[in-house]
Formats: sequence, structure tokens, C-alpha cells
Amino acid sequence: IEKLKQSNNELREIVNNSWDGIGIIDKQSKFIYVNNAFSPILGYKKEELLQTTFKSLIAQDYVNVFEELMEKNIENQYTSDAQVLCQRKDNQKVYLQITISLMLNKQFFVINAKDITKQISDDEILDKYVLSCHTNKDGAITKLSSAFLSLSGYKKEELINQIQNETIFKASSPERLKQLQEKVLNNSEWSGVLKCTKKNNAFFYINAKVKPIYNKYVDITGLTYLMFDITNELNLTSQKQTLSKEIKQKDEILMQQSKLAIMAETLQMVSHEWRQPLNIISIQAQKLELQYSMD
Repeated sequence: IEKLKQSNNELREIVNNSWDGIGIIDKQSKFIYVNNAFSPILGYKKEELLQTTFKSLIAQDYVNVFEELMEKNIENQYTSDAQVLCQRKDNQKVYLQITISLMLNKQFFVINAKDITKQISDDEILDKYVLSCHTNKDGAITKLSSAFLSLSGYKKEELINQIQNETIFKASSPERLKQLQEKVLNNSEWSGVLKCTKKNNAFFYINAKVKPIYNKYVDITGLTYLMFDITNELNLTSQKQTLSKEIKQKDEILMQQSKLAIMAETLQMVSHEWRQPLNIISIQAQKLELQYSMD
């Protein structure tokens, strides 16, 4: 009995010092026990949590997710985890990754809750501002960031499960896409420029970095694309080249005009030099004619 008490105290100490919230709830989700971590996660004291239900702290949009998780555990259809949004005592929102296990008495559940608010916040920022895309090994789109959808003009449901090379990258070189696929599926990283097509058939250009996606057995299950929109950069380069060409053409025209001006000025000077002896000859001829007429 003493050894069991000691083991029980050691286990309780381990649970209480866990960084994750660990507790026991009944089938109505009322807290029967909570460890020390649940208080800072949810902002309530232990005594307050033991007087409430976990479901009452969950945002309305996520209640069904929690209830389905409980039902599946009761039916022995254990699912690994679920994400729920909870309301703290200070009215701040906190995202929790929770797992639930039905205890042997079939009356209570062990709940484990991990605060993933920062991760969700970071993911939301990446989703909103970073162009990214995931495909399976066959090139079918499995995930897209909101930033990429906004740029391409598509809706999520219009692209999910579609072959990326036949939709987004259909304007790119088939040889280039084949080289990309082969290189990444051989555990290498590929980077380069791809020509993309929007929903309205307008074009845009991306600088893409493509890496393989692995499962826990280190098998390649798909490809992940991190992309940067370089359309404006390429357009600016093209405009600079066009402008440079126009400037060069104008310089050539100015040079030709300058040459013509110099030639005209030279001809004027030469004609002036020509006229001087001609005037003398003309005067002498007139004088000679006058002298002859006067005998």
C-alpha cells in the first residue's frame, strides 16, 4: 500500500508539473480533476475550473468538434486530436490542441490540452501573406495559402484535388515541370521561375522553391512550394530594356541629326569659299566686257 501511495504521489507530481493541461472530465465535460497547467492556460483557478464544464469554455463554432471527439472515444473510434478555440477568464482567445481518452470505468475521460495559440497565430500570418502550395506525389493540390488564392483569383474548392501542372502551371514549360518533379522526388530541392495562369487567364510569374514532404517513415508523400511573386520585377526589367532600346534609338537619331547639321554647316562654309573666287572672276569678266565695248 505504501508503494502504491508513493507511486500515486509520483504520478500526481509528474502530471501537476506538466506544461500541458491534464485533467479528468465526465461525459458532460465537467471537470473532476485538473493539473496545475490548466489554470494559466485558461486563466481560471483550480477551484473555479472544478465548478464548470470544459464545453462551456469552448467557442460555439468548435463545440461540435469537441462533442464528436467524445462520441468517437465512447464508440472506441479513437481519434488522435482536435483543435478547439476557448475563451479565457480575461476574455482572451486561446487555441488548444486536445486529446481525449476514455478511462477503463467508461464514465470519465482523460483530457490533455496543449496551448497552440502562437502556432495558430503564426500559421494565420503565413497563410495570409506567404504564397504556398502543397501537392501529393501525383501533383494533385492538397493545400493552398489564402495569399496564393488571392493572387491567382481561384477559390479553394476550385483547386483542391486538381492537378497543379494542368491548372496553375499550365503555361510553364512541360520539360521544366518534369525536371522539377523528378528532382524533388529524388530528395532534392528545386528552385526556379515558373509562369502561372490566373483564373481569368492572365499570367503572373513566381520564383518557387520546392521541397519534398516526408511522413514519419521518411517516405516522400508530396511536394511543398514556397513562392514569391516576381511579376512586377520582370515587368520592370522588361520596361527598362524597352526604355533602354528607345533611348539607344533616339541617341542614334540625334547622332545622325548632328552629323547632318555639321555637314550642312561645312557645305555653307565651302560654298562661301567657292563664291569668293567666282565673284572676282565675274567682276573681271564684266570689266573686260566694258573695256571691250568702249574699244
